[in-house]
Amino acid sequence: MVSLRLHLLLSIAVLALLATAARAGTDVRLLDASGRPIKPDRLDSVSIFKSCGDCHDVAANAKSVHFNRKSREADPESASCLGCHMPLKDAFNADGTVKKMTTAVDDQTCLGCHGDLGLQPGRPGESHEGMACIDCHADAGHKSSGAASCKRCHFGGKAATPLHPGLPALHLKRIACESCHISRTPSGKAPGYTVKKEMIVPVDDTGAPIHHGVDLSLGCCGKAGCLDCHSAGSRFFFGTTVTQGLDGKTVRVPNYKSMGLDYRELEISFAREGIIKRYGAWLFVVVLAMTVLHYLIFGPHKVHVSEDDPDIQRFTLYERAIHWLAMLFFIFLSVSGIAFLLHKETPMSAMRGLHGQVGCAFVLVLIALVVTWWRHAVFAPCDKDWICKLGGYLWIKGDCPAGKFNAGQKAFFWLVAVLGGLVISATGIALLVGGGFAASWVYTLHDIAAIALIAGVLGHMYLGTFANPGTIMSIITGRVKKSWAEKHHSEWAKKL
Repeated sequence: MVSLRLHLLLSIAVLALLATAARAGTDVRLLDASGRPIKPDRLDSVSIFKSCGDCHDVAANAKSVHFNRKSREADPESASCLGCHMPLKDAFNADGTVKKMTTAVDDQTCLGCHGDLGLQPGRPGESHEGMACIDCHADAGHKSSGAASCKRCHFGGKAATPLHPGLPALHLKRIACESCHISRTPSGKAPGYTVKKEMIVPVDDTGAPIHHGVDLSLGCCGKAGCLDCHSAGSRFFFGTTVTQGLDGKTVRVPNYKSMGLDYRELEISFAREGIIKRYGAWLFVVVLAMTVLHYLIFGPHKVHVSEDDPDIQRFTLYERAIHWLAMLFFIFLSVSGIAFLLHKETPMSAMRGLHGQVGCAFVLVLIALVVTWWRHAVFAPCDKDWICKLGGYLWIKGDCPAGKFNAGQKAFFWLVAVLGGLVISATGIALLVGGGFAASWVYTLHDIAAIALIAGVLGHMYLGTFANPGTIMSIITGRVKKSWAEKHHSEWAKKL
């Protein structure tokens, strides 16, 4: 008896499934917003909610870009469910009912509507080879959260994250990936550029944005380095963009104008990338070479001291603390800055953010240092003799009177610590406040000041160590030998 009941239940279930399948295969009718059946030639009147909502929870899935989100009805601007889930060829039975739909969506389904844009899935030898449309546009169905983008897959998604060595993160914030990685329009010409939502994007011959046709890395802009774009005559800035003039006629303008850039600022950036950054690091090599030659030719300024020579307090604990903080911050800023200069960074690196934070601390310490020592850095009559003899560092020898700071240290203080510090601090703060966005001259002044400061500090470090033995102790213990003070800072020693 139990087996008979079980057999009957199974039979009823199978019959119900067959009936449902039969209805789904042949009896689905298209309905309008009022629920009335309509003919297949009125696809623009199909109500997605009424026609598909009988079986599918359309309301819950009403985020698709392929049907009207508000009315949930098909219209010419937003395709109906049938557009993706059923081929249009032989889509209907003779009585106007809909044939069985399919849930499979392939490239041909997508290209049935989008093929007029000249789009093709990844082809052999190209980027994204073998990929289908839905590999990038995976959310173009029911639960769309926005258009597909390179960053969604390549920065935090399943695709590999490109390192872009030497490329500041600002480029990824301001320039769309396609702007560098699409070298040709569908017609085969070089793209133009325009600004859309504060991003530089490539456009085709009609001025429409281009999103497909990404090249391999060897075919993109910037593959030869910064000068590939930041140089006079570069295709990126000096190609042409199709746009409309004031009279409504189609005209071609240089890309940089379409990007909203000024030619003078471009010239400044060309000088920065082509001269300052390209040859700036060699200044450090020249300074180091000069210090070695000076040591070999003229030797150090040695002071003979006896064992019973008393110590003199030269710097307080506070003075030493701010000097050490300034030195440590400057070393970090110099190392990270040289890394930027040599393009040893990636957009994903946090080095620039840390560079800005340490830079703010350095500004505060620099202010404290200037306030503490500016009185000692005022030039005095005795400095004239020091200057005439060049401090005894070259061929003119003899005693060179000096106060707590000699004329060379005073010049270093005003030129490097005050003037250089003011320029690099002001431009650095401007870059930090602007989130990396600033006029081209701000970047350039910051780079010039940084290179000059690093070169100056290298010379200062040599004079405070190898060139004048015993000087380094003044910032370690704060004390120096009396004979040392009388030799190097006689006027200061007399006051003591």
